[in-house]
Amino acid sequence: MSDPALLENKLNKAPPSWLILYLLLVLAVLGVGISVRTMGASPRSFAATFDRDTAIYDRFGTQLAELHPENNMVPVTLEEMSPILLDAVLVALDPKYLDETKVEPWPLFAAVLRPTGPSRQPTITQRLVRSVNGTATTRLALLREASVIINLERTEPREALLEQFLSQVPLGRSTYGVEAASLAWYGQSASVLGIGQAAHLAGLMLEGGGASNSEQGRNQILARLYTAGLITQKELLLERAIPLENLLIPAREKTPINGLIPDVGLGPYLERIYRQLVEQYGSGPVAKGQIEVDSTLDLGAQQIVATIVEKAAAKRGLSEVIVVVLDDRSQVRVMYATDGLVAEDARIYSEEVLKPFRRWESFEKSLNWFNQITALELAQGHALVARGGRRYETQTILEIRDADGTRIDRRNNQTEVSMDAQTADQITELLTEVVEGGLGFGAHLDDVVVIGSPGVNADQDLAWFGGSTARFSIGLWLSTALIDALDPDAENGQFGVDETEAARLAGEVLEELHRDG
Repeated sequence: MSDPALLENKLNKAPPSWLILYLLLVLAVLGVGISVRTMGASPRSFAATFDRDTAIYDRFGTQLAELHPENNMVPVTLEEMSPILLDAVLVALDPKYLDETKVEPWPLFAAVLRPTGPSRQPTITQRLVRSVNGTATTRLALLREASVIINLERTEPREALLEQFLSQVPLGRSTYGVEAASLAWYGQSASVLGIGQAAHLAGLMLEGGGASNSEQGRNQILARLYTAGLITQKELLLERAIPLENLLIPAREKTPINGLIPDVGLGPYLERIYRQLVEQYGSGPVAKGQIEVDSTLDLGAQQIVATIVEKAAAKRGLSEVIVVVLDDRSQVRVMYATDGLVAEDARIYSEEVLKPFRRWESFEKSLNWFNQITALELAQGHALVARGGRRYETQTILEIRDADGTRIDRRNNQTEVSMDAQTADQITELLTEVVEGGLGFGAHLDDVVVIGSPGVNADQDLAWFGGSTARFSIGLWLSTALIDALDPDAENGQFGVDETEAARLAGEVLEELHRDG
């Protein structure tokens, strides 16, 4: 038999299971509390600031353009807003927001525990946090968001949080905050908005939006204002009967890009950078001027190309010209287009460009060209040959910084082998023979080997040249004015263009770029 005393000692050595669970629960509560305090004490400011202009520079630091130069965000105080606007916002989002002083963390943490459960209307504080940090999509992000919200509501008055929210909430037409939105939508300050305009603006917040066709949202807010006793029945019926378009001014059609360097055909390049920034960071940081960009463009080279093209157009009757120049790492050094053109318009039929290269199926497969290609793609194809079959990812941006000058992103060239070196060598021999054969290549470059191929389409209304040197690759296409404007004896209605014009113009460009160093 076992000794009862020994058995009792063994049992006492094992702590009861309820005690373990209790200790784990205490540790969990302490951990959550520490996490809330640590995550919530974020140094990031949620106060709105006056927006700046996103600046684009060339590779040597010369400023080329500003994005969204208009006022997209103008911080205002609650006292500077129309009282009916404040009423409309509160009935739309949270009528009791200013009356509440107690912080209620449980609904926030419930969303962390059940992120896929029934969604609840976000609070104004939560909307403020999301307008700065973006919407949380993971449990960890939801926990951080909850921590920040709790910290803000414990340390800031509700009036201050509402004021910050109304100074930076996105409201369409590239505006953030009620003041900038009022000027963009109605042509007047938020301090003088009427009932219908205030309801429309609050409706945009309710829709999450900025959608201009929001008459239903406006009427919904008007009904809530009436139910809350903030407007009379007569005002409700009168405002609801006004067509929404009578409240709005036309949207600004001005481009968000303000080029600072005139007459060098920079429009297409700046448009490309703008699209890239919005795609990567969203329209908010770009519109608010929270980033600045060093581009790959060489302004000096761009000006050289612009001068050459302008002279050629005047002398030879060229009406449309696109020139793209890549360096030996496929960074865009020049992207020039005559007025009204986009450098990435696909106008060259790839079947016609590939005629001299039919014996190399691997070349065609590695290009992955569609039916029509652009001048940029033409330059990329010749860069692939010149770099021995190695493809460099084309870059238009070197570095992106925040408004304080801290680097956010530095672009590195990614490479891949897309074609075997033997095929690249064989195509290089062909392109060398084409140039040395004197098929219209106009410029003579001392000590510079040029490989390339000119061409003209079947309709003879578009000519191109694609080629490269050890330093640059070029893609170029052009068309000319009507022949009858240049030659009265020519058939009416036909175009006069041939491959020699494209080759000669490409030669002049390459010659000057190499001379410039």
